[in-house]
Parts: sequence; structure tokens; C-alpha cells
Amino acid sequence: MPLALRLTTCAAALALVGACGPKAPPPAKGPTPAEMVAAAAALDSEYVAAFNRDDADALMADGKPHVAEPVLVAQSKLNPNDPGLWYLLAEIQGLSGNIVGLHQSRAEYFILNGNLDQAEKQLTYALKLTRGDFLNSAKINQRLADIAQMRAQMDS
Repeated sequence: MPLALRLTTCAAALALVGACGPKAPPPAKGPTPAEMVAAAAALDSEYVAAFNRDDADALMADGKPHVAEPVLVAQSKLNPNDPGLWYLLAEIQGLSGNIVGLHQSRAEYFILNGNLDQAEKQLTYALKLTRGDFLNSAKINQRLADIAQMRAQMDS
């Protein structure tokens, strides 16, 4: 079963019974976007690992990039050294309206490709958008410090 269909089925099951599994019953009506995001976030590692570019493209074509975002975020934690994944995540986040996430994912993509100047620019853009959000600002500032450390290691 294609992942986009599993996500829809899974979201309906999650909304009805609070569980999400591969044999969930088909929904009586389409789930709301909030239900789909909750289901995607609750997906187990089997679904996260199986999610691929075709699934993300299908969700983008259906106008549902917000469904793909939590799955790709989970994948990025499992595979943090995959530049293609960070590129795709940035694309999805941009379409979902998560502009801070877009800049952070672009920064990770640039770091993995050795373009520290562009990574720093992306994090600076994200930092400007996180004023008042201490947690995200701290994460971004830490990543900027990481880039400075990477530069120092390259220079020595």
C-alpha cells in the first residue's frame, strides 16, 4: 500500500481508536489535516524508514506537504548525514509554511556539502524569525557555534 494511503488510513485509525498500525481500517471520511499530522508524528520506525521521495512528491502534489514534514523530521534524526533528505525536508517545510525549519534544514544541507558560508546565512535568516522563541533561538545559536568550530578545525 502506498505510504500516502497508509498515512490517510493511519490518521483515521488514530483519530478513532488512538492507535496506528499497518492494518488500520479505511476511514469513513477523510481525516482532518490535524489528524493526519498527528498520525504522521505517531508513525513507528517502519513507516518512517519506508517513506521516500515518491511519497513526499505525492503528498506535495495532493497539497499536503504538512503530512510529510513530521515523517521527514523523524528520518532526519535517524539519518542526519543524508544531504538529499535535508534538501527534501527544506522543500517540504517551505511548502508547509515552516520558514524557520526551511532555513534550518537548508543550513544542514549546506553543512553536509561543505558550504559553511551558506549554512551560516541560512541560520542567520532563521534566527531573525525566532525572536521571542528562546528554545529555537538557542538551538540556532548552538548550530552557529558549531559552524564556527568547524571553521576553526578546517583552518588548523
